[in-house]
Parts: sequence; structure tokens; C-alpha cells
Amino acid sequence: MLKPLLEIRLKQILRAQKGLHWYHYIIFGGLLLYLVIWLYNLLLQRNSAIVVAATSLLPILALQMHRNDKRFVSHLSHFPYLIFWVEYTLLLSPLLLLYTFTASWFLICPVILALLPISNFGLELPKPRKAIPLVFIADACFEWKAGVRKNKWLLCILYVAAFALCLYPFGSLLILWFSTAIISTFYQRCEPVNLLTVPEKGAKAFLYYKLKANLKQFMVLTLPLLLLYSLLHPDHMVPALVFYPLLLLVLVSSILAKYAYYEPNNTVSSAASFLNSIDILSPLLPFLLLFPLISSIRNYKKAVHRLNLYLHDFN
Repeated sequence: MLKPLLEIRLKQILRAQKGLHWYHYIIFGGLLLYLVIWLYNLLLQRNSAIVVAATSLLPILALQMHRNDKRFVSHLSHFPYLIFWVEYTLLLSPLLLLYTFTASWFLICPVILALLPISNFGLELPKPRKAIPLVFIADACFEWKAGVRKNKWLLCILYVAAFALCLYPFGSLLILWFSTAIISTFYQRCEPVNLLTVPEKGAKAFLYYKLKANLKQFMVLTLPLLLLYSLLHPDHMVPALVFYPLLLLVLVSSILAKYAYYEPNNTVSSAASFLNSIDILSPLLPFLLLFPLISSIRNYKKAVHRLNLYLHDFN
């Protein structure tokens, strides 16, 4: 049963690549080479290797909480968690391979074992229940309401951990970046046209309305964390104040990308998702710092043109 499922995953990956152009592969290849070299140098330090091992489990946990095929896999196998465990082990295999060339090779086994309880998480299908009203999220940010409901436990853990780690240098900023990466996935699904026309605004006014509402929502929840971190680490205030606008720019780019490739009731294209992943990495990689700005300018023009097809009556 495992082999057919892995073949399905491979076909899904190949299908997702159809929307990419040749220059996307060049960007991805250069980015991957840089990440391998950077990670290897990081793993040579014992403390950093432990942090990387623990941090690598967070996206796997997010994936397990977010995936929609748990019921499907549970019907195919009596031990669905073993299938997920193999998939996650293969997903982390490039990182685990790097560990074999360092003195921290002993962390490979704990990481693989930690994947077992993660793979078993959420396999008991929850009973239908009434949605909890998220009164702290503005109605204009319906993407947030849907995304928070899907990732509520992970986001709650990250939010508490971000405040708890304020005493440690850069710990809170790293969690804030990871949380921003999760939030940027809220904009992968396009709303129906009738929801698009609710504000009764033209294309440019609509984009301003969406950016203002979503950035305000993000800042209300994250500025207290940034303020506390800056007070506890005054020597890190300048890096933090530089890092935070980069996160806002990632959010702006994600919103504009959604409407640049807007298709009612559909997910954004694989090319847009690929470029958005580069935007997410940009705050951590100096040579990509301008990438979200360039993407935002490009996607703004495309979004205005795209939305005019649906909002021309309100211009």
C-alpha cells in the first residue's frame, strides 16, 4: 500500500511543477545550493544543530495538522500513521543526510523517532461542532478566520512560545517569522466573486482595503511581542525593527499574489506558490531581501488588471 501512495505523491509533485518556467528552476537550484551550504556550516556547531533538529519538526507538525487526506489514508491502511511517518522521514532525508557528515549525527535517530507521535496526531476524526467565533479577527480578514481555525493549536503554541522565548536572543523573532510563513498560506485559496464584490470598491481601492485590514490585524497581534522583545534586548532593537518590516512585506506580497492570480473558488497557481515561498525565505537570506518588494510591485499591477475583470462596475 505504501508504494502506490508514494507514486501518487510523485505524480502530484510533477503535476505541480507544470506551472513553473525554466528560470524558476534556476532560482530554486541556486537557493537550494545556498541553503545546503548554510545549513551544513550551521550543523557544525553543536547548539545550532540541536536547534535546527527541533525547528525542523515544526513544519512537519504544521503539515500534519493541515493535511486533508487523513480520512483517505485511514481507509487504505490500518496503520496510517506509519505511512505518514515514512513520508515525513523522506521529506527530512536531505537534512538528515547532512547530519551524517557532522559530529551531531546522533540527532538523526531522535528526529526520526519524534516523527512518530507527530504522524499519529489528529488521526481521530473530530466530531462536527459549532465554529468558535473569532471576535479578535476583523470581518474583512476572513482568510485569517479560516486559517486560524485550521491551525489554531499550532498558532496558539507558537504565540505562547514567542513570548516565553523573549528572554533568549532572536528566539522570538524566529518564531515570529515561522508564524508569518503560516499566515501567508492563508491566501492560497481564492474567494468566490460574490464575496469579492461585498466591499463595493474598484480594483485599486479594494487592494488598499485588503492590505490595510490584513496588515492592521497582523500588527495588532505581533507588535506587543516586538515591543517586549525590544525592551528585553535593547541591543537587538535595530535588527528587530529591520526584520519586522520585512515580515510585513512578505504579507503584502502574499496578498497581492493571491489577487494577481485570482480565479474564483480556486487555489493560486503553483508558480505563484513557488514565488511566495521565496518571499517567505527572504527575511532570513540577505541576497533575497529585495525579492518581496519586486514581487509586490509586479503582482500589484497584475492584481489591478485581474480584479478589473470582476470589479469594473465599482470604478
